[in-house]
Amino acid sequence: MLYVSESSVDRYLTRAVQELGHVVEVEDGVEDGLAVARLGGWQLVIYDAPAPSPSDAGRFAQACPEASLMLFAGQDAPAARIAALKAGADAWFARPYQFTEVNAKLEALTRRRLSSAQSPETFELLPAERAVRLGGERLRLSRREYALLALLVERAGEVVPVEAILEAVWGDEAEPRAELVRNHISRLRALLERGRGWRLLHVVRGHGYCFRLEPAGGRAARPI
Repeated sequence: MLYVSESSVDRYLTRAVQELGHVVEVEDGVEDGLAVARLGGWQLVIYDAPAPSPSDAGRFAQACPEASLMLFAGQDAPAARIAALKAGADAWFARPYQFTEVNAKLEALTRRRLSSAQSPETFELLPAERAVRLGGERLRLSRREYALLALLVERAGEVVPVEAILEAVWGDEAEPRAELVRNHISRLRALLERGRGWRLLHVVRGHGYCFRLEPAGGRAARPI
């Protein structure tokens, strides 16, 4: 779970969510939060602000479309709440809130994700075309995108360090910058995952990236 705060961190909320078995990562400020949200791999994003704006709700929904989005506000504001829900938020809680209600909403969102998960799609690399077949669709990739994806597929299920990716895909052609890998992963995820019920590319923060086919709701992956 990604928790983004625009003021002080709600320690009661983050501890309570951790006690439910969630791993919580905390980010300060909407821009840093959006940058981390775009890395993907989140099942839930919480945006906590004195007055969450509908535009920020829309930005988080777009940055991490596979995640449920919950907003926490300093007080209720019906017009803003309705606009934020229309912009992509799944829930809005105003203080003071009851955590039992928050927990019930979390369970409902989890059930919805699992029930809407699609069957695994056919995945195949097509080296001669520098493309991938996903379901019944062929998707062309750039030279670098294909090399990166092929490396992760070759080591499927294994966390590949950023340094190893840079060496294998870029070699001496560019400065060893983690942003290169992050940007290419982001583009691949947008191409291969957006709007689908399954995730392929996973971020293991502080370690690297992993190719693994699993439902967006987080159930166990089936063999590829």
